[in-house]
Amino acid sequence: MSRVYYPQCRAILQVVFDGFGADARDTEPIIFPVLPKAATVHRNAYDDPDSWEITFDADDFPVDPQLVRAGAAEVYLFQTPGQGNPELMDRQFSALDAPTSGRERSPAEELGLEVKAQNSKERFVWGTKPTVAGLFDDMTANYDDSGRWITISGQDYTAYLDGRQWPPTDKGKPRRIPTGKRLDRFVQAILAMADPDDRLGVEVWGVKDSQLPRVGQNETRGKRRGIPIEQDTTYWDVISKTVRRHGFVCFVRGLEVIITHPQNLTTAGAIDVRRFTWGKNLESLELTRHLGKKTVPSIIIQSYSDRDREPITIEYPKGAWQKVKTSSRKLKRGGTSTSIKKTNEYEIIPVYGITDRAVLRQMAKARHDRLGREEREVIFRTRDLTDIRDRDIMDLAAGDSVSLNWDEFSRDHALLSDEKVPEATKVSHLLSRGFTEGAAQVIASKYTELRGLTRPLRVGEVSYEYDVDNGVSIEGRLLDYIVVDGLRDQAAKTPRKSAAKREQKRRKRDGTGVGDLTWNHLKGTALE
Repeated sequence: MSRVYYPQCRAILQVVFDGFGADARDTEPIIFPVLPKAATVHRNAYDDPDSWEITFDADDFPVDPQLVRAGAAEVYLFQTPGQGNPELMDRQFSALDAPTSGRERSPAEELGLEVKAQNSKERFVWGTKPTVAGLFDDMTANYDDSGRWITISGQDYTAYLDGRQWPPTDKGKPRRIPTGKRLDRFVQAILAMADPDDRLGVEVWGVKDSQLPRVGQNETRGKRRGIPIEQDTTYWDVISKTVRRHGFVCFVRGLEVIITHPQNLTTAGAIDVRRFTWGKNLESLELTRHLGKKTVPSIIIQSYSDRDREPITIEYPKGAWQKVKTSSRKLKRGGTSTSIKKTNEYEIIPVYGITDRAVLRQMAKARHDRLGREEREVIFRTRDLTDIRDRDIMDLAAGDSVSLNWDEFSRDHALLSDEKVPEATKVSHLLSRGFTEGAAQVIASKYTELRGLTRPLRVGEVSYEYDVDNGVSIEGRLLDYIVVDGLRDQAAKTPRKSAAKREQKRRKRDGTGVGDLTWNHLKGTALE
């Protein structure tokens, strides 16, 4: 049964007009609520700014773009619970007014958006938070047979924060990062410096206040003077590097800077997984498996404890720190032959001032997980706005968990996944479907492992395209973690003990290294 959605798109523009003249002042920010004809929002990975573009009727902005000095936009994508109505697409009516009421806004309501009245704004955007917000990059006016259209594009506030330099001292030296404040309050203080208009706030996801450290509380040097930084550091560098320095990650979402635990990148409970099924709510799937050898280095974090007067070395995965081994053997004709064997590839990261082993270990794990991505890549496209359990998917972003199922194979799945059905019956069924005997044996014995895509993948990036006539189209790029010495993210199914023991024995026997993909490897682990 097809599902029906009623997507809406709203945008609120704040525009400053040029004063044109040495003595003429630019205007104060002026509010323009607009109803986009089309919109695209592209959410990138954490380190990259999200991008956006909207196109709307020039009647909503009856001003020559040449007069615009600067502008900011808040773009809202959401769906309404009831059937659409032309009145809902008219900016003269509130989005929350009943479709049949036909009641025009009073002058006070109509002016509410212009003077930033919060209740008017909430009614206009249905009480939702912005999907993306940021400054204008480009503004274009198009006039043709289809009408008169304004197109504006830009990036989110990550780009704004990354484009402003952390101010040096009066003497021109790099200003140190202040210490002493709780991490979220520290970020809010930095935002107040970078954003005097107070547009941006701070949210903490999945972390209790008691778990948030004070900036510099584990530092062994520079407490009084602050944390030293390089000269050409931006506000975003200060925020993101300080947050990571304390074992967390941060990113911009709408008008908020989000602080969360890095496990969000690798683990997710079942309740957090968005579920898609081919044959129900997916338009297309493109699956790519990278089979080439890929080595992810072991991460070595090194610090120094002034109190104990000894170095601190944290390794991830555990046991990664191994010296280069040399071996010598005597030759029959005299002399010796020396061979050098690298037992491990590693990346050494020096960290100054942090001595808390838990924080250092989390930093190493986060770095390892970020490097160990992209074994499998899946591109999915859908026009559904909820997953198969009716969870909203219009807020998907990098790091979120997604699982893919196969509705067209449900008949086989019911049989092959049933533990009560004898293996011989499953083999017979597969043979009747035309599989070879060898393939039938493997599938019947390892069916739950062969269904590799049901284990959650991670969103790498996602795009939302809105059109007033065709609704919303969503395209996402999903990534999987590569297998590194048997390590997987914790959302993966835990292998049976017997399989783990077989894999351990197999490794002792043939010594398959990181990234090697052999049949012996597949026999002892999940076929993914």
